[in-house]
Amino acid sequence: MKALVFLQLRSIFTKKTSIILLLFFIILAFLQGLRLRQYFLIYELEGNALDFLMFTVGGWQSPTLFTFILSWLLFMFIFLYFSLLSSTIVDQLFNYVLPRLQKRVIIWGITCMMQSILSVLLFLLFVFLHLLIGCLLFENNWNFSTYSLQFYPYWVNASLSVKTMLFRISVIFISGLYALFMMLQIILLFPLNKTYLYISFVLFGIGTSIAYVYTTMPRMFAPFFYVSTMSLPADQTAFITAFLSNMLIVVFCGLIGIFLWRKREVL
Repeated sequence: MKALVFLQLRSIFTKKTSIILLLFFIILAFLQGLRLRQYFLIYELEGNALDFLMFTVGGWQSPTLFTFILSWLLFMFIFLYFSLLSSTIVDQLFNYVLPRLQKRVIIWGITCMMQSILSVLLFLLFVFLHLLIGCLLFENNWNFSTYSLQFYPYWVNASLSVKTMLFRISVIFISGLYALFMMLQIILLFPLNKTYLYISFVLFGIGTSIAYVYTTMPRMFAPFFYVSTMSLPADQTAFITAFLSNMLIVVFCGLIGIFLWRKREVL
């Protein structure tokens, strides 16, 4: 099983794919940073690297909400693309590994494990690049600024330490990304064209995200915001509820996946 996971990682993160991913994250992070600097000037507020991390990794709250949600949706599109690559590689390896496995459901277990590894790896890469670029474009200060007081008052007034806030952002981002990946894997198990299913899921995610931001639709129906922390209240109950909801979705998708793979055994 470990060998198959390693083989998937090598197949996903080819030299070409890794370079494209790095360039995309770097360019988009610089554009986000320049836009945030512009906000500092427009609103005559001071900010720092912590504001940049909250602005890009934490969620969607910002002075110009619609432009930021477009960037957030683009991030989710790229993350989901790597989950699609994982599913495609599993299909390519299916006939090769099937004679060596006693149960086909093991392949689904490997897929679930792969989605968790992808969630952690992409998050670490995403955050590392944003930390680096944030320190280049902004003051290397990790305290709440006047910008934080203006646009994230519920976080500042909650008297949370920066370490606690960053921990919550990390946990929600990784668990939310895992839940999102698992939902996509379930959809890709249906016997239809993967490209069609992927595009349909992305369009569904975009539509529900816009509806969540601009209407009173519950967060549960906007899977792209499972990854967001800043759209949550700052209290601990909301954080725990969001994390448990993400994990409940992971478990539910895992059980549904087992059922679907067993159905494929009969075919």
